[in-house]
Amino acid sequence: MMDEKIRDEEFLPLCNAFESIEEAHRELLQCLKEHIPFALWMVTTLEDDDWVVVHSLENIYGAKRGKLFSWSDTYCKHMVRGDGPFFAEDARKI
Repeated sequence: MMDEKIRDEEFLPLCNAFESIEEAHRELLQCLKEHIPFALWMVTTLEDDDWVVVHSLENIYGAKRGKLFSWSDTYCKHMVRGDGPFFAEDARKI
């Protein structure tokens, strides 16, 4: 088993590749959109039942930074629980 410190050091160059976490989010979301052209890509966090937008590539569906969505009402909740697929071309059909 690899020592934690060694693993941290291996990833250190990746951590220093960006000027800020916002820049890292922006680059990550842009890369995802280039490979999988969804209308919306977001970095989020979950606080109780609040699904909070940390960063979004597009301002669609009102998904601005700081926007709160109810986790209970999301497709993602069902996917995480194993009640739905990880990917669906048209979620309305699932």
